[in-house]
Amino acid sequence: MNKFLYGLLAFFISQAAFAGNYILTIDGTAHEIDLGEQKTVQTGKGSVSVLLEKKATATFAIDGIAFEHPSTMNPTVSVLSDEIKQVLLAQANGDLFLIQLYKGMDGSALIPLLENEMTKEEVGVGYKKTARDEKIKLDNGEVLIGRFIQTEKNSDTYDRYIVGCPIASGGLVAVIQISDLEAEGQDKGVMMKVMKSLKANCKK
Repeated sequence: MNKFLYGLLAFFISQAAFAGNYILTIDGTAHEIDLGEQKTVQTGKGSVSVLLEKKATATFAIDGIAFEHPSTMNPTVSVLSDEIKQVLLAQANGDLFLIQLYKGMDGSALIPLLENEMTKEEVGVGYKKTARDEKIKLDNGEVLIGRFIQTEKNSDTYDRYIVGCPIASGGLVAVIQISDLEAEGQDKGVMMKVMKSLKANCKK
């Protein structure tokens, strides 16, 4: 089945092929260090204790839009054509957040087509499909408009939100897909949190 396809310590950090995965440079001296490793280093003014950590939330920005996501997940960017660019944030269980950016056109007009393409295989093998018009208010007050679709067969369920708005360069469509599959410790609301953090810069 289709799972449809995420200071005194001024320092500079870069990945390097040393014993530690990162280089921390303090007062011109490089020190090998790993994430989560606490280390005491010597400076011209004495020893300093340093700890390199990764923020829990990262910000991804592209072409005038931005969103926040868990730093453990990495968005991937695909150029589908000269007019369409896609950003995908996905989990192994099939949950995903996807953005398509359309150059020179309002991609919101394509929401019915996307709805059909994302559900036709499931409907073809007997899934019951229900849908309704939907609005999602983002944390910054912007509103994305589109559809909520659910497909269900026995205990297998998918919830999808396909919403969008016109933007200065053309249009944006954002998709959330949430399955009924769960992993231990997983936040099933993470994709909606990512969606609501979106700064789409919708045209009014």
